[in-house]
Amino acid sequence: MRLLEFGCLVAVLCGLVVSVKAEIYIITAEGEPVTSYRGGIDGFEATVVESDEKIDTNSELVTSYAHHLEKKHDMLLGMLFEPGTFKKLYSYRHLINGFAVHIFPEQVRAIDFSSCFWVSGSRI
Repeated sequence: MRLLEFGCLVAVLCGLVVSVKAEIYIITAEGEPVTSYRGGIDGFEATVVESDEKIDTNSELVTSYAHHLEKKHDMLLGMLFEPGTFKKLYSYRHLINGFAVHIFPEQVRAIDFSSCFWVSGSRI
């Protein structure tokens, strides 16, 4: 009888684990994206252009700063989560400074949103 009770308990616990699924979240980070960066970070000149100008996404200034943002995203993810517990899907660098990441809801709750993050999540 005890073996049957144990089996039922294991089945219920497995069901709870399976029912919690990772979701895709967009997390925006502190700092300006390419289109509004006015300078101020050593080694990176301003990338913002006048309202009537088109931004050259292939220029050295833009690609350098965009790469800087992507490295910062990767560093933040590495600080927030254990390797293998998340999957970064995309780095947003031009219109917003942030990234899309596939994580579990409890991982989102563990993030300190005091000053540098904003999260938008949805089940996809």
